Amino acid sequence: MVPNAPLVSVAIPLYRSKRFVRVIKHNVRRLRLPNVEILISDRHSEDDALDLLRQELGDDPRIRFLQTNDGIGWVDHYNALLQQASGRYFMWMPHDDTFPAGYVADLVHDLERHPEAWLSFGNMYAIHKEKKTKLLSYLPDNLNYNHKPWHPLHSVRLAATYNPGIAFRGVFRRDRVLAHNLLIRHSTPNDQYADLYWVFALGLHGKLFYNTRQLCVKLHYTNSTHYHWKSTNYYSRRSYRTVREYIQYAPLSATKKTAVYAALGGTYMLKKILKLFPLALKEPLKKWVGIKLFYRSTAKQERIGSSE
Repeated sequence: MVPNAPLVSVAIPLYRSKRFVRVIKHNVRRLRLPNVEILISDRHSEDDALDLLRQELGDDPRIRFLQTNDGIGWVDHYNALLQQASGRYFMWMPHDDTFPAGYVADLVHDLERHPEAWLSFGNMYAIHKEKKTKLLSYLPDNLNYNHKPWHPLHSVRLAATYNPGIAFRGVFRRDRVLAHNLLIRHSTPNDQYADLYWVFALGLHGKLFYNTRQLCVKLHYTNSTHYHWKSTNYYSRRSYRTVREYIQYAPLSATKKTAVYAALGGTYMLKKILKLFPLALKEPLKKWVGIKLFYRSTAKQERIGSSE
């Protein structure tokens, strides 16, 4: 650990972020932790978002403004920020999400109180800008392992029945992640769902702690990067290779690896079988086998009306 290093580093990767300058500015000002490092980085410079943020926040000594016009993809950008940071704990903060005051501090507190946890995450409140809908995503009680011994199979279950992208907005132990070279791996075309596979990999190493108190707000809109990601790619052959690589290099016993491989293979096989059934039969079948696959779990989502 670097002497006098900050307790936590928060990285905000930019990409055509001018429209979100106000959101970013408010998120930064809500970070009231005294011992925090904030990295704001742009690797494309397709607008003047970084310059605007520098004008607004340039007098904040906690912030490092980083700019390189190499045009790297989002996975490499995220990994670079993780490696450039110096905090014991780390968080990627998406440029278009909103985080309340106390969000980061509370998740850091979880990690301080629970040394067995590798990551702490909260709930997510999603707003679709065009469809005018709101959706609250939360972790069902049967997937909350806070007070149970952690097992790598729990990570398989979370990946199959929950949206790990919510946990990707959590705070994690940077030192442990780097010690295990646990960077985000390239996966499907355009690295779709690479963040979700990384959360799965993190869960192979240690506990993912669920914070019921904190809530971030996710904005969905039709021209966002992830909006056009195809759900079929989540269980594609390419994605299967990626998650198998994560398992291969995880520090697990041969017995646990075998169990994880078997559970993962069964999940992918079930997904292929369900494709053969008409839509009207899919949901009853999922409930019958006790699994609700990606983005289709009624247990984790509560539609709460219009955003108007």
